[in-house]
Amino acid sequence: MSGTPPAPTTPLIGRASALADLRALLAQQRTRLLTLTGPGGTGKSRLALELAYEIGSGYTNLWFVDLTTIREPELVSGAIARAVGVQETGIRPLATHLQEILQAQPGLILFDNFEQVMDAAGVVDDLLRACPDLVAVVTSREALGLRSERVYLVEPLSVPHTSDLADLTALRQVPSVMLFEERARARRASFQLTDDALPAVASICARLDGLPLAIELVAAQVGVLTPAAILTRLEARAPLLGPAHRDLPERHQTLEATVAWSNDLLDPNEQAVFRRCGVFSGGFSAAAADAVCGPGTLSVLAQLVAKSLVRSSDDTGPEPRFWMLETIRKYALDQLQVVDELAEVRARHAGYFIECAEQLQAALRGPDMAATLDALARDYGNFRAVFQWALETDELTSGLRLANALYRFWVARGHLSEARGWLESALARSQAVPAATRAAALSAGGVMAAMQHDHERAIGSFRESLELWETLGDQGRVAGALLNLGIEAHITGRVDQAQRHLERAQELFVAVGDRSGQARAVASRARIAREQGDLTRARQLAEESLGLFQAVGDLFGSAQQFANVGHVRLALADRPAAAEAFRQALVTWRSIGNTLDVAECLEGVAAVLANGQARRAAQLLGAAEALRETSGALVAAVDLSRYAALVTRVKGLLRDDTFAAAWRGGREMAIDEAMDLALRDDAVAAPADVDGVGSLSPREVDVAKLIANGSSNRDIADVLVVSVKTVETHIQHIFRKLNVKARSEVAVWAARNGLI
Repeated sequence: MSGTPPAPTTPLIGRASALADLRALLAQQRTRLLTLTGPGGTGKSRLALELAYEIGSGYTNLWFVDLTTIREPELVSGAIARAVGVQETGIRPLATHLQEILQAQPGLILFDNFEQVMDAAGVVDDLLRACPDLVAVVTSREALGLRSERVYLVEPLSVPHTSDLADLTALRQVPSVMLFEERARARRASFQLTDDALPAVASICARLDGLPLAIELVAAQVGVLTPAAILTRLEARAPLLGPAHRDLPERHQTLEATVAWSNDLLDPNEQAVFRRCGVFSGGFSAAAADAVCGPGTLSVLAQLVAKSLVRSSDDTGPEPRFWMLETIRKYALDQLQVVDELAEVRARHAGYFIECAEQLQAALRGPDMAATLDALARDYGNFRAVFQWALETDELTSGLRLANALYRFWVARGHLSEARGWLESALARSQAVPAATRAAALSAGGVMAAMQHDHERAIGSFRESLELWETLGDQGRVAGALLNLGIEAHITGRVDQAQRHLERAQELFVAVGDRSGQARAVASRARIAREQGDLTRARQLAEESLGLFQAVGDLFGSAQQFANVGHVRLALADRPAAAEAFRQALVTWRSIGNTLDVAECLEGVAAVLANGQARRAAQLLGAAEALRETSGALVAAVDLSRYAALVTRVKGLLRDDTFAAAWRGGREMAIDEAMDLALRDDAVAAPADVDGVGSLSPREVDVAKLIANGSSNRDIADVLVVSVKTVETHIQHIFRKLNVKARSEVAVWAARNGLI
């Protein structure tokens, strides 16, 4: 799902009047909910996209919620959140949180394919009631049935009348004929709609009721058939025409018959690939098609794309992606059932995507985490389909295997309620699954519950998981369960118990050689030390944890520890090192698409800037406040008093109107703009100090010692686990503070002051 509507890729033909009607409806202030209805194939989605792009500039925000891969109404709030850019935190109900956020964000939100989640109409109604400056446009085969709704029936394109067949000039201006010509030329560039062929095309369009999708499917055949031949075959297959005044179900039958006619023209191999592609949800790659539909499908897919039965795009990732319009996909699924292949192909689909997720699981902790998250997101509709299959067929072991592989994706991308719902549904029926699979799923479910602040449920899941791992004798997994229980004990105020669990977990992680687990245990101990005010210990543990995370290439853990190091360095008055740590965290969060933890880094950089660049600090604080409101992320308890003091200090350094303007400007920044402001090269400013040992920060003293020992900038960076650029910044400060110009002079100074 994307927050930005996809750009139209084909011209919109014959809809000028409809667009004018829709613009007029939305211009009326009382129209807050506009639903475009009509049977499949009338072009509702295409018309809605054109409308959004025509009027979108008139709205502060424009969001797109694609519901194609969603069948459960309870997932709609999550889909809206991802479109708006909100990550679920579990602090309060997501629907309520969305209402609070969108109250302050006027805009237009476009929902596509709502007919699949009609029971979620109340979510839209509640959202519009709570957000007076929000307007919703919906495409659906049926109206939502809300009192505030204005319904617009999207009619098929006008078709030629039998009395007009002799007027060739008039025929060429009929919208359905114009669409046929445009789509035929897209299929075969040399196609010319001659006067001789025009009556046949007119009859085809009339026979197809002017349904745009049906016309596109038929026009795609001009690569091999003339319009006259197409008409003959349409007439020979079965009557497509009904009464003169058709109701919507009959038009739907016309479309179904046209899809069936297109399927009849395929050879047996093409038919097999076509119907098997129906199991994919939200798109698929050529590799997935090979695995599910049979090897060597790429050339067949190319033929199906040419015949408009499959769509393709190469702008969503490193390889081409394919997908089907829902009307066509449902027909393909029906054909799978007709030939009794549905169960077999769904099982192959599930097997492929479970294996895919498990192969990518390890990369969710390494340097390829960002690319891996994006790859999993592209196939998330297929993962949803696998979970649905697992629950429907009682293939719970397979479903839980997939859950175990995906849980870090769920955490990073904020699919908390959805993930927890699937996990708990499967776990409730999973007593017969292998113990290791169940234990891992209990751990994943506990993480989701903990993130939603259901700590009692989380602790119960972690304890049951621990018992299973102890029975299985898996010491590494026992360590993971103890780590989770230690974190929960810390959160719920049982610090002594937390320390015992974490220290034992660390011992076991060391024993089994799991550096990633060791890093997580040390990180949790560092947070406890910081909360208890033991900054020296906190610094040691935080930097040890950071080094371990970097050694295993764990971007998520590294980002968290960069921020923790930043907090500790800030408390130790080492402002340049603190700023560099917060900025490294920002860069990493940006690379993996996480927004929940950005606010604390913006505040950290603001604290560094407060003395010399108070106006920029105020902007960053304003941006952080807005982001916390959007994400629901709260200031950590250990940082509350420090945060309040920071705001007071920045406010005291500026005139009231300057502070207010800067804060407001920060609140109005997009998240990327705020991050760019924090990451600017001049974002670290250190005031001048006097000469002497006391003038250098603790980190600058460390750098000076290493310079005196003959270390290069790269050597210093490796020892201190910072970037070379940070080392260069420290050296500049040292030169300025000591009033020296060469590294040899730093060495003399270090010797004079007893540092070497």
